[in-house]
Amino acid sequence: MPTPPDPSRGPRQNFQSLELSHEPTSAYTHCIPAPPRILVPPPAWAPNSLSLLGLQHSHDSVSSEIKNAEFLRRVTSGDFRAPKSQQEWKYEWRRRAQRILPFIHLGPMGAIRDRDFLKSEGITLLLAIRNIRSAQAKLLDGKKVADEIGIASHAVDVDGNPELIAAFPRAVQLINDHLSQIYARQVQALPNDALGKSIMDGSNISMGKVLIFCESGNERSAAVVAAYIMAMYGLDLIRAIQIVQSQRF
Repeated sequence: MPTPPDPSRGPRQNFQSLELSHEPTSAYTHCIPAPPRILVPPPAWAPNSLSLLGLQHSHDSVSSEIKNAEFLRRVTSGDFRAPKSQQEWKYEWRRRAQRILPFIHLGPMGAIRDRDFLKSEGITLLLAIRNIRSAQAKLLDGKKVADEIGIASHAVDVDGNPELIAAFPRAVQLINDHLSQIYARQVQALPNDALGKSIMDGSNISMGKVLIFCESGNERSAAVVAAYIMAMYGLDLIRAIQIVQSQRF
């Protein structure tokens, strides 16, 4: 607390005493207050470095919620881990989509125009993460392409970062609902004599695959992919971003 004024001293001396007792704790700035910048170190990749990212071991350690791991193991036939190596990035690849998880691709708007890529990768859902103004102008829409090749499409429309953060649970649910629908549809189509074996070993069952995109593939859509990894694999923000950055810059 500041030293109280001393009646025996003059006004100027008292003012100097009060002034000295209030030393600044940081430099004064005219900038608008903003959240602190989060520094994300690049992942130290090595043959066994996936353990550093929390995606190497059995499903018991993949997620803090075992129900998430059981769900992923079921709808992906056990193939739900990150790629085994860091991708050597080339600048021109920014126009393409990259696989972040076996069932999730991330890319820019332009990636959905490549019908051959969508078919060869087995994409079953185009998920647009767009600004609400783009939605009103009917931009950044994957429905036309999806209808042409017979797959599903959805959009999550937000107005700014606060709404994007609030929409993370809805986006996660959209992805999981789609994976579950694809799995259930294929199980129902199997003959009874092959049903048990197929469910046990994953044979004859192809998992759903989601391409999540925005204008650049590095903004809203990347945030949704990181949020999905955090929600379903129980990882923190830094590790989730590292997984995304290991495959797409």
